Amino acid sequence: MKKLSRILIVRTDRIGDVVLTLPLAGIIKKHYPEVKVSFLVREYTKPLTLNNPAIDEIITLEEIRDNFISEIRSRKFDAAVVVYPTSKLAFDLFFSGIKTRIGTGYRWYSFLFNKKIFQHRKYAEKHELEFNVDLLSDLGISEKVSIENVEYNLHPGENSIHKIEALLEQKNVKKEQKTVIIHPGSGGSAMDLSVEKLMQITKLLAQQLDINVIITGADIEKALCERFVVDNKIVNLAGCFDLG
Repeated sequence: MKKLSRILIVRTDRIGDVVLTLPLAGIIKKHYPEVKVSFLVREYTKPLTLNNPAIDEIITLEEIRDNFISEIRSRKFDAAVVVYPTSKLAFDLFFSGIKTRIGTGYRWYSFLFNKKIFQHRKYAEKHELEFNVDLLSDLGISEKVSIENVEYNLHPGENSIHKIEALLEQKNVKKEQKTVIIHPGSGGSAMDLSVEKLMQITKLLAQQLDINVIITGADIEKALCERFVVDNKIVNLAGCFDLG
């Protein structure tokens, strides 16, 4: 294989999907230590990629949207690993002049990828992370996913840590106890357990275990999260934090 110097990983969808793509950067660096790895994400998932030693550059879709092709072309990527494909991204990456474009072989626009991976993810025969790692095979990388070789490198900044510690102290959350976090909203990205059943689970956790139970959510989910305060041990922190 031609010497690689710059690789672009594309994952412009939701939080959980980005998290399960982060290990690709470290795996690439393991095999190609000198390569520069760039991550293309949405602005709202960018905090997940910060402080990651395996990621050299973070590009957000919003910041280059108006000049996508010229911005990507100027970076002279050797390869793009399109973990989350859309027809527009496939066309834009094609016209950006990236020589090796790795993506699914099962979409109508798959002809725009010159390295195709044929995966039927809908049958869930593998973990999502395993499917993602399989996309690296055309870079000459073969890895079996395990605890030993996967690193997510999720590192909050110091300011975030101080903010969390101060708020937990203010809310009388006991540091010496284990903590369970309930996040009732999913933004419609998947089927949810019913609110009633999740509330029952939350109540059982609070009443039967000696733990902290914290409810989290976005600003717009505050009313939903307040319904989960079904015991005085439960702390609702909806709207208190950003993703960072």
